[in-house]
Amino acid sequence: MCKYGSQGKDPFGLVVAGFTPQKGSTPKMAIDAIVKQHLQDKTRIRSVSGVGQVAVFLTFKDGISELMGSKRSHGEIRLVGFEAPAVVPERKFVDVAKLVISRV
Repeated sequence: MCKYGSQGKDPFGLVVAGFTPQKGSTPKMAIDAIVKQHLQDKTRIRSVSGVGQVAVFLTFKDGISELMGSKRSHGEIRLVGFEAPAVVPERKFVDVAKLVISRV
């Protein structure tokens, strides 16, 4: 995980993770697990296309948004997450996550 900002404030974060999937696991299952964690806390959740094999955009009650994308690569399931203040246009989230996931 990398945090980006200045003067002790880090409003932007980038997470890249990879794990060897259990038999039958899919990128969609990884994203579904993330969605399931947030179904009860009033997080706004919607699917996004074009970022990995499956992606979701989350907007939390605290004013932070996050785009999580997942794909299968080199025998692993790879996850990319980019978070920023919710005022950042969703297109920027997509641009960053799409670039990173294309390289992992």
